[in-house]
Amino acid sequence: MLFSENYPFVLAHGDLCELNTLADPATMHITGIIDWADAKILPFGLNLSALDNCLGYMNASGWHYGTNRFKLERSFWQTFGELVGGVNEEQKEAIEVARTFGIFLAHGLVFQGDLQGEKERVAVESDSAMKYLDALIVLEK
Repeated sequence: MLFSENYPFVLAHGDLCELNTLADPATMHITGIIDWADAKILPFGLNLSALDNCLGYMNASGWHYGTNRFKLERSFWQTFGELVGGVNEEQKEAIEVARTFGIFLAHGLVFQGDLQGEKERVAVESDSAMKYLDALIVLEK
């Protein structure tokens, strides 16, 4: 579905979070995005976990969404739909598949080792990455 000729590929940042977003303190309008080292051309939606990063935060007790999460999500998708000329049910399903796949790519693998011999492995229950998977995949549904 995500690799069909009809599904759009886009420039994906790879590490879009609050630390890589510059904003005007007076207006809170985004003025720049930095740290493009992990950017790739990917199917649209693989980096949509960045939206969750804007809607909540992680601390020692787990993931917490802001009280205005649903309002902001609706606003995001309404604006997105208007800008792209609407989104049908099949496209919504593909976007959700891409978002879920992107969350697993971002949090399902963890790095271990030193800088010269760093290797990826699948996240296990004791890894902090599992808190993100619990929040963004398991608890969300």
